[in-house]
Parts: sequence; C-alpha cells; structure tokens
Amino acid sequence: MSASMARPRRLAVDLRNCSAGGIGTYVTNMLPHLLALLEPEQLIALVTDTDRPDDRLLASADVHAAPRPFTLGEQLRVPTLLRKLGVDTAWFPHVSVPARKPVPQVVVTVHDLLYVDAGPVAGGWAKRAFGRMYLRSAVRIADRLVTPSRFSADRLVRTLGVDAGHVVVIPHGIDHVLGNRPRESSVRPDRPYFVYVGNFKRHKGIGVLLDAFGRLDADVGLVLVGFRPDQRTLDSAAIARAIGDRRVQLLPVQSQPELVALISGAVALVQPSLYEGFGLTAAEAIALGTHVIASDLPAIREATASNARFFPPGDAARLAAHMRTVLSEPAPAPQRPPVLRTWAEAAADFVQACFGDGSPSPQATAAAHRGLSA
Repeated sequence: MSASMARPRRLAVDLRNCSAGGIGTYVTNMLPHLLALLEPEQLIALVTDTDRPDDRLLASADVHAAPRPFTLGEQLRVPTLLRKLGVDTAWFPHVSVPARKPVPQVVVTVHDLLYVDAGPVAGGWAKRAFGRMYLRSAVRIADRLVTPSRFSADRLVRTLGVDAGHVVVIPHGIDHVLGNRPRESSVRPDRPYFVYVGNFKRHKGIGVLLDAFGRLDADVGLVLVGFRPDQRTLDSAAIARAIGDRRVQLLPVQSQPELVALISGAVALVQPSLYEGFGLTAAEAIALGTHVIASDLPAIREATASNARFFPPGDAARLAAHMRTVLSEPAPAPQRPPVLRTWAEAAADFVQACFGDGSPSPQATAAAHRGLSA
C-alpha cells in the first residue's frame, strides 16, 4: 500500500442512501473499487435496516447499522458510533451529515445545489429551506467536498463561498453500462419508443416531456423508468397524465442489465430536466449508441461533451421537433464521452483526495484497475 493511503487508517462509507436513484448508482459502483484499494479492516459501512446494498458488496467490509438519514437519530447517534469505531475519515455521498463533526476528517459529495439554485421546481418553501439547511451544514462540516462536475464545483465556490482548494471534481464512471451486453428488454413496448430514466420530481421536467410527446403524430411509445410512489415531492400532475395515456409506460427502478437493454433499444433517451448537477443517464445513452435529446444545461453539456441534441429547458415545442428528427435517423455509433472515466479511476482519485494531497495518484489508479480486473 502506498504511503499516501496509510493514514488515516479507517474510512467510514455512508450507504444509507444506496437505493436513492443516482446516489444509489454512485455509491454502489464506487464501493467495490474502494474495497479493492483498502485493507478489509479499513472500510466501515453504515447501513439501515431498509437501505443497504447487496450483501455480496459488503462481504469484506465492517458493517454497522445506523439511523436513517435526515432524522434526529442521525444527529445524535451517528457521531457517537463513528467515534466508537475509531473512524479517521467519514465519507457522506449525500448531504445528510450530522451537524456535529464526528471524526477528524469529513468528506461530503455534493451532487448539485438544487435547493439553492432551482427555485419552486425544487419543491415548496419548507422543502427548499430544509434542503438548504442540510447543504450549508454539510459544507461547513466538510474538510473536503467532492462533486461530479465542474458546474457544481463552480456553484459551490460562487454561491456558498467555498474555498476552491477544498473542492475536488471527480466525474462518475461509465463502465457499469459498458459491462452489460445489450439484450432484448423484457418490458419494452412493441413499437419504437423514447425513454426517460430518473426520478419523478418536478425539476426533472417530465411534464415538459409529456407535452412534447403529445405533439407527435407517429406511432411511438414513451417509457418512463424510475417511478417510486413512496418518493417525496413527486410531480403528481405529470404522473397522472402519464397514467392516463395508453402510449406511456411507467416502470419502477430496473436492474442494470434491463436498463441497458431499454436504453439500447430506444429511439432516443430524453433528459428534459429543468436543473441538473450532472447528466449520468445522458452519458450512459451516448456510450450505448443511443440518441440523446436533453435540456441545454451546463452540467449535461459537460457530462456528454455536447454530444446530444439540446433544447431550451422547458421548451416542449423544440423538444418535439428533435423527437421527430431522430425518428427518421439511424442510431449513432457508441462512443465514450471523454469527460467520463471508469469507476476504478473515480475511486482511485477519491482515495487520493481523502488520504493524499487531493491530486490523482498513479499508484492508486493502477491498484483500482487491478481490483476491477481481479
């Protein structure tokens, strides 16, 4: 093990949000590579009774139950638990961080500044105030902030006054889709279709997508993936419209092979967001050789290296025009967006950010690649 990885000795990883959409994709893909980089006794996993990754991922980790995120129990018990376990560094891949600094070093991943930037589409005033409170508290506690995009890093510096030297940009990996051979989806429509993948909150712009889809005369379908009726702040109006349209198919969160099949078989993936801190599903589609139509947002342009058809956020007419165009075009060749790397590289840079000087480590990157191929 390199000297840069020797101290601090114990890393706690907060997995209490591992089923939460994009955050779940993030932590479950990072975890195997962190385990490959660290000795078994070094990594501690915090889980809840209802939210934990597959036990096979946790086989070599020291697993401990913790209170659910965004609760009083989290504030009272998580700091005590981490100190009792002798944790040196705690990584919170979401802003659900105790207000009291629990360990010598805290690392927080900030995916976006939705509750600061997005206004009413992020939810009611109480929801936004709660989100801003947690975000500001996490930023105050953190010794280092990790973010997947330069856009979000810039927003942290400009909006919250964070020292740029405390922010590390580590883009997400893409090999979780490249490792799945496309196959025929078991749930795809029997006609050409567009696909959306994500949560059903208001800032995702599903209403805009339904408006655009309603303008199409062609015999096509629309598949909306990621519906969770128990999720907070759902766009209930858009969901009701989708349920009432026989051409629209609502699907819950899908397995990774099924998701790859759905994206690969689509005419195009549509990302109609009104706000984003990254654009992972758009990058996934590009890598799989599927057309992408997306809102013209800085984070999505960054994630896709601008390899998409863009429309002004909220403009259903322009979106519909792009949808008509791609219906008559062949699928593009798969390509790997140059801004994205493997999860092994992301994990290696993360370990270096925690235990080193914040710059990527060639030794850590090589070790992570060895772990991926083992």
